Amino acid sequence: MKINIKNQDKLQAALDSVQSKALVRTANASEIEALVARIEDILSTMLYKKDWVGLRFILDPNGQNFPNAYKGVPESTQVEVERHPSGWFVARVIRQHAKTHEITTLNIHEYKQELADHAACQQVWNQ
Repeated sequence: MKINIKNQDKLQAALDSVQSKALVRTANASEIEALVARIEDILSTMLYKKDWVGLRFILDPNGQNFPNAYKGVPESTQVEVERHPSGWFVARVIRQHAKTHEITTLNIHEYKQELADHAACQQVWNQ
């Protein structure tokens, strides 16, 4: 699956197909787009935009901690997004146990050198 985040109709169709029997903890295309905007805001302070290519995240608009009295972890709709040179694309849409956070990084640890370079450059220019 490779759906551009900007294509709201295709994204919503993919979400609807996965959560067809779900009544709660569902996601919609506008929530996913808002989470991607949050990712971009955070990344712009940490990495140059050219270094975003290849980054992957799992988005769970219903991510939260559930109390122990809940007796288990409920299912939630989650979307895996990946950055390509032309923008953000959905890699897959699944329903599984809810995450504890709305945004989960999958491979940012692979960008240690780029993070260090960006931090050093910001420190030099902001003196």
